[in-house]
Amino acid sequence: MLALSLLLGAAGVKAMLGIKVSTVQLSDNEIFCSDNCAFSGTYFGDDGSVCPEKEIVVQLDDKGVENPEPYKYVCAEAASKTPGWSVRPRKNGEEPPSCDVQEVTKSLPMDAQCISNKQFGSSGKLEVAQWSDLKKQLELASAGQEGDKVDKSTSNKAPKQENTLENLKREIKKACCFRALSVGQCRRAEGQCIHACSQKESRDCPRKSQEQPTVEELAQCVEKVEVGDRFADAEDLQKAACDKGSLSKRA
Repeated sequence: MLALSLLLGAAGVKAMLGIKVSTVQLSDNEIFCSDNCAFSGTYFGDDGSVCPEKEIVVQLDDKGVENPEPYKYVCAEAASKTPGWSVRPRKNGEEPPSCDVQEVTKSLPMDAQCISNKQFGSSGKLEVAQWSDLKKQLELASAGQEGDKVDKSTSNKAPKQENTLENLKREIKKACCFRALSVGQCRRAEGQCIHACSQKESRDCPRKSQEQPTVEELAQCVEKVEVGDRFADAEDLQKAACDKGSLSKRA
């Protein structure tokens, strides 16, 4: 589960997470609903949006009028996608209510615990999310934001890769192509590195801090980790589809 969380986290976007959540499961017996509320520094909108609480703003309609509490709060990134509406920063004392933690209704399936959110909230698909997984994704997204703050004195260095699934797949493919690994070997290396980078210390993963691993760190691990002898046939090697341009060492 931890390895899966790391891979999901590497695909997370900055600020608002790229998922829609109706129900957050804290344990087998406790949940809370996404009801325009805050929990442990994270905001949950009734449209399913999730973002750090510090990034919420107050949304105004085309006449500059805000909704009543607590419906006026919205994740900044979600607000930017609403045509005709504007936003303003929160004033002192403007805080969303705390999420109401409640016992699981045993007679209902988990995806029906917050059925009102599914009926009246976002028109998109709303999910049941584990709080432990959401917390890891938010931490990784926050770490990605910090990594984007490049010091002008080091602006000549290659910029850090944003922690997206697309970047992760591309850098892992480059590392596999550089080593001329088969498809099977590449998958084995990727799996070993996801596991290695989930540990606090590992000789295979070049962790520079105790934060979540970056795209670069996972790819560097794939470049070096032992994957055993090659037992690949011509078809497997052909599937690797490494063009000549990909065989140069990663920047």
